[in-house]
Amino acid sequence: MQFFTLLLSLVLCSFSAQSMQQNEQHAVQRDFYFDNVSLEQGLNQASVYSLANDQYGFTWIGTQDGLHRFDGNTVTLVDLSPSSLPKYRYIRDIKAFAEHLFVATLDGLVVVNQLSGDIRYADLSGAGVYSIAQVKDTYWLGTDRGIYVLDNALQIKAFYGGQSSPQALPESFCDNISQNEECHLFVRKVLYDPTQDKIWLSANNALFSYSSKEQQFTAQPFSDDPTQKNHIQDMLLDNNNRLWLGTDNGLHILDQSGASQHIYAEPYITDSLSANRILTLAIDNENTLWVGTRLGLNYRSLNAPQSLQKGWTSIYNNNLSNHSLLSNTVRKISLDDAGRIWIGTNRGLSVTNLQRKQVAIYRATDSQTYNNYILSLTEQTSGALWVGTLAGLYKFDGVSAKPIPELAKDVIYDTLQIDNFLWVAARNNLYQIDLLSHSVIQHFDETNSPIGAAYNYKLATKDGVLWVGSSAGLISFDITERKWHVWGPKHALGRKDIYTLYISENTILIGTGSGLSTFDLSNHEFRHFDELNSGLKTDWVFDITPWHDDQYFVATDGGVYIFDAKHHKFEYLGITQGNAYSVLIEAINKEQQDETLWVTSNNGVYRYSIKSGSAQVFKEEHGLSSNEHNLNAALLDSQNRLVLGTINGFVVFEPETFSSNEVPSYSRVISSVDYAGETYALWQKVPQITSRPLFLTTALDLDWAVENFTLTFNQPYFGLATPEATNIDYRNTNLSLSRLANGQFDIPLSDKSGDMLSVVKKGHPLLSTLAYISYLIVVSLLVFLLLKWLYDRRYTRMLLDKNRMISEQHKQIKQHLSFKENLYLQIQHSFKSPVFASIGLSKQIDKRLQQNNPLSAGDIDSLKRKNHKLQNALTDTSELIDELLQLSKQGFQAPELTDQPIRQTIMQTIELIQPIAHDSNVFFEVDIAQSVTEELVLNAPEKALFLIIENILTNAIKFSEQQGIVTLYADVKEYTLRLNVRDQGCGFDEQDLDKIFQLHYRSDSNSYKSRGSGVGLTNVKSLLDLLNGSIEFVTKNNEKGTNVWVHIPFVRL
Repeated sequence: MQFFTLLLSLVLCSFSAQSMQQNEQHAVQRDFYFDNVSLEQGLNQASVYSLANDQYGFTWIGTQDGLHRFDGNTVTLVDLSPSSLPKYRYIRDIKAFAEHLFVATLDGLVVVNQLSGDIRYADLSGAGVYSIAQVKDTYWLGTDRGIYVLDNALQIKAFYGGQSSPQALPESFCDNISQNEECHLFVRKVLYDPTQDKIWLSANNALFSYSSKEQQFTAQPFSDDPTQKNHIQDMLLDNNNRLWLGTDNGLHILDQSGASQHIYAEPYITDSLSANRILTLAIDNENTLWVGTRLGLNYRSLNAPQSLQKGWTSIYNNNLSNHSLLSNTVRKISLDDAGRIWIGTNRGLSVTNLQRKQVAIYRATDSQTYNNYILSLTEQTSGALWVGTLAGLYKFDGVSAKPIPELAKDVIYDTLQIDNFLWVAARNNLYQIDLLSHSVIQHFDETNSPIGAAYNYKLATKDGVLWVGSSAGLISFDITERKWHVWGPKHALGRKDIYTLYISENTILIGTGSGLSTFDLSNHEFRHFDELNSGLKTDWVFDITPWHDDQYFVATDGGVYIFDAKHHKFEYLGITQGNAYSVLIEAINKEQQDETLWVTSNNGVYRYSIKSGSAQVFKEEHGLSSNEHNLNAALLDSQNRLVLGTINGFVVFEPETFSSNEVPSYSRVISSVDYAGETYALWQKVPQITSRPLFLTTALDLDWAVENFTLTFNQPYFGLATPEATNIDYRNTNLSLSRLANGQFDIPLSDKSGDMLSVVKKGHPLLSTLAYISYLIVVSLLVFLLLKWLYDRRYTRMLLDKNRMISEQHKQIKQHLSFKENLYLQIQHSFKSPVFASIGLSKQIDKRLQQNNPLSAGDIDSLKRKNHKLQNALTDTSELIDELLQLSKQGFQAPELTDQPIRQTIMQTIELIQPIAHDSNVFFEVDIAQSVTEELVLNAPEKALFLIIENILTNAIKFSEQQGIVTLYADVKEYTLRLNVRDQGCGFDEQDLDKIFQLHYRSDSNSYKSRGSGVGLTNVKSLLDLLNGSIEFVTKNNEKGTNVWVHIPFVRL
């Protein structure tokens, strides 16, 4: 919070001001707010001798070392020399005539075409040019050799220069010249009077006029002492056609009758000219004469009734401000249509405007004895102003400030006049001062009062009691009985810091650091308001101003509120952006039936209309000394003027007449362009952006390759109050453009409709109209070729499709036949197991039935089981027959997948072929690992797992010897079903391994025992291929038999 920063600065500030004698006076200077341009802003040299404002919004500055263009933001040096030699640098005069800029230098005349940048030079035989005047269709040049008259082609039409002149000057002109000296006419100023068709010129300490009608020079005496040499530095004509002469010895006036008047600086007249050496003159549209001297800037209204010897206001340089007049040596004054005053000094250019003339700024001139940080203001009944600062208390009488020596080291927060005494609130101290003698009558501090080490911010009085608002709370002092009383936080004050007080009839309103409190003087009861119990939504209350009907304006850190003390309600007005420090009520405007509030803040001064609810803010650019104001430092004086204290002096102005002048709407122009690491300005051409000189470019034609660049515009409102616009930010003079798409877009140059900078970016050459036509022809040809190719391709594909269809039909027929063959073979082979099982079971039953011994109960159970197995085998045989019949009716179809329980299928297969093993006198050993759970299934074609296991086990039984053992092992590892079948038979030779999966293949090594068809292993291999599985035979070794491994992954097909 800025106020917090303010308090901290008050605590830490140094109070080292030296004690002063009571009768010592300190100068307080009247000032303006200036915007300044000097070496830091780009001037090549700081002594400004000439100024010109052109029609395009630029200011041309002539110094001892070059011509500069100022765009309101940037200063650019213009090189006038035709070679590398430093010529045409010392500029004495500049005139802007239409699009041409005439520049008078000590090396001659230079004419610049502002549109093209072309430069022309007039051949004046080395004469130095001091002044330029346009006389009808000719140009009169005042030089150090005489007067040259040029035409538009810069050709010399006439020359007037002493004895050798074609048109001789008065005979007496050269009387005082020695015979061995050449008589030259040194012309410093030329002025044309179009009303009388007369030319005035100052030459060799004399004034001459030239009548175009009579073509004759006439000497015009102007000084009250003709014998005194008196250079005429400048001339002007006022609205009454009086000729004003600024000379080395005062200001002189000639009227049309030839009568003269003389004005001099008088040290004993406080409002006379500041100096007698006059360097420049100007008159504004309010008929105010501006006079630049060797010792300050002066102005006065020519409409004022008093003598011209008086009524002058002088403005000087103040080293304590960055916005003061740069130098007291004022060499050139130029005025423009916007009301700006351009002032060339020995240290650069200072610019202000006529509106700022409404505000009087007062600052100290000596930082060791006076501080411009204003904390309090009190008007004495005599009209004098008591000013409290960071370094003491001063009495200001309008010209000088008188300090109170005893308070030189005090920070003065508030002052209050009671009768003939002034009470002063300071840090740790309270003073009573006699207004007649200015001596301290009473001094209270921690030794003799309850003030202690407190900050005493505010004073108020009622009925002989002095009330002090401080960081220690609310303090009362009965002046007559000399009794003190203190109310602190325990009395419901909230935070104890008190910044403002207002005493009504029977109540004290108290502004604190945590809200607003009221104190009833009759019963000494407090009531506190803050954001928790009222509509006051801020903490810091800085000022309380009475309005009417028990209503008050309350200035806070969040803006302004209206407090209704009768109903204890708050209404938020806002008004400020930031802290509101003081609220002053201007006299009621009876015509408009409106009341106006003036609100100081940390962001300017606000004028608020209660009737309309509208606010207008005034800042430094309107003439104020600073945007940062202070609490307790604002008053409406007895002359109905606003007196406002800031951190940089105090200002005084009349609120009723204070106005914000309407500024014309100016259009921006491009000042420079930054592109590809280079800066282009003035009349340079920017490659790939503009083919014409940059100066006054109204359109940009960008090449297709341009991606990024930055435009810098002029600031047409330099020295003025910058207007707020919805479509443009005048304060931001730089515009960066990047990643631009092809096409056209507009950049607003002002708030006026249609005032735009047109920017067009070309497309790539390969995207031009001609390129598109070529593309169209090529594309059309390609389309034709493509259509032809598509037709041919379609026809060819149609033939290929027919051939493919026939081939597919042949393939399907072949597959169908092959399928049926394989199917029949599989089913044929599958018949063996149930048939053999049936035969074996039948033999076992028959064998038992042929025995003569009677059947025991165990025999009957065994026969029943074998009969049940025989029935199952016959059922399987019947199902195979049905399946054969069904499949024989169908064409080729992809096998249907089913979930087959692994453990159950293994056990069912063992049970089915057990009779075959029994009949072959072969034994089974089955080992199923725990990883093969009851729930584990294999998704495969129907009966695929059964057929695989059945075929391998059948083969193992078939090739096993009597009393042989067939081992079956099953487990699941790495998401794969593993089956291992071992027998003790004859096994396979290695040459058989590559052939055993061929249809009808039988090995010679074991065919003696084989009664098979060579189909089983072929079926197993086909089924495993469908399941992405594998079968591996371990060949013969030292042990007998065959070792077969089957791997089936758990993956869907």
